[in-house]
Amino acid sequence: MNLFSSDWQAAVAVAVSVLGLIATLYTAFGSTARRLRSDLTTDVKLVAELDGDVKDDLQKSVTDRSYRLVAATRYPSLTWYDAALALLLAPVFWLLFSVPGQLHALAEEDAVEPILLGFGQAILLVYAFVTYAALVRAWSGRAAARVVYVYRRLGDDEARALARLLAFPAYLVPAVFSLALALSVLLNVMEIFEIASWSLGAAVLVTTAISGVLIWVTLRIAVREDLSEYLRFYTDVMHAGADIPRLRPVELGQTEEELVRYQEAFDRRFPGRRRIKE
Repeated sequence: MNLFSSDWQAAVAVAVSVLGLIATLYTAFGSTARRLRSDLTTDVKLVAELDGDVKDDLQKSVTDRSYRLVAATRYPSLTWYDAALALLLAPVFWLLFSVPGQLHALAEEDAVEPILLGFGQAILLVYAFVTYAALVRAWSGRAAARVVYVYRRLGDDEARALARLLAFPAYLVPAVFSLALALSVLLNVMEIFEIASWSLGAAVLVTTAISGVLIWVTLRIAVREDLSEYLRFYTDVMHAGADIPRLRPVELGQTEEELVRYQEAFDRRFPGRRRIKE
């Protein structure tokens, strides 16, 4: 009964954490449209009462913010689909973090089930990555389309500001996700190796290898999305002073001249190598 109660407490804690993350992201990024709409309502009325240069300046500001409002409305930062996928991850983390305690209790009764000795956790990890990949694809697809929309109507400066805003969840969520999985793997591996009476060094090596694979898969999921290319173009400081100029993405106005200059610089920096296009 105590184990059942503690499991439910763990489930509630994970669910509350996920809901808190969703609420935080919505507060920081999902309320953009509401704020813009409120400001525009006031300024549109004010434009009708003004004259001269002040009116022209305010009208231009209203037009620019109208484009940002359309972008935020057409490509929202958070949807119910995203929230549902995030909630689907809650039972996965609950199981991954509660299994070590169950293993310990079963080991004391000499009743450990084989599915709990690694195979069950592997299934949970696959499920977690499939769900996470669907969440990243949905969110990143809208975010990338939003950056392109803002660039085409408001230019590089506004698109850069938006990309810097989107970079926070784009980098934070994968880091938290991969670290949480790595921690769960560590707890499970340590408990399994203790049951099997294997050495601590072997447990550390196995945990390191599995965690490395988890981080690699997480990075691969991220870089496959268009948003990753836009974030690198607008926010990557490693291009400063580099031998190879930054290549503008096609959707953000890449020209033939820029591509030629990039290829020439690449050939000078890496003679004899051919640039592989994905």
